[in-house]
Amino acid sequence: MTPPPATITIMHELPHRWRLNLSLGPDRPDVLIRRVRAHAGVHTIRYTPITRSLVVSFDPEQVSRQEIMMRIAVALSEQRDLVPVYVLTE
Repeated sequence: MTPPPATITIMHELPHRWRLNLSLGPDRPDVLIRRVRAHAGVHTIRYTPITRSLVVSFDPEQVSRQEIMMRIAVALSEQRDLVPVYVLTE
C-alpha cells in the first residue's frame, strides 16, 4: 500500500522567518534540522513534535526560500519512504 503524500503548509511568513506545519512529522527531527541548517544563511530551525511545526529563521540575502523548502521536503520524504511532498499556503 502506498503511503499518503506529506504536505508542508506555510502558516506564517515574515521576511526573515517562516512557520510551517508538517502533515507527517519526521522520524528523525535532528537529521532534518541538521540538513536545513547546513546551508549558510539559515540561523535557527526549531521543530515542535506535538504540533508538527517548524520555525525557520534565515537571511534571505544568503539563502532562498526555495532552497529552504527543498531541503525540508527532501529530508521529510527520505524519512517517510520517499513519499511525495506538497507545499501549501494557508
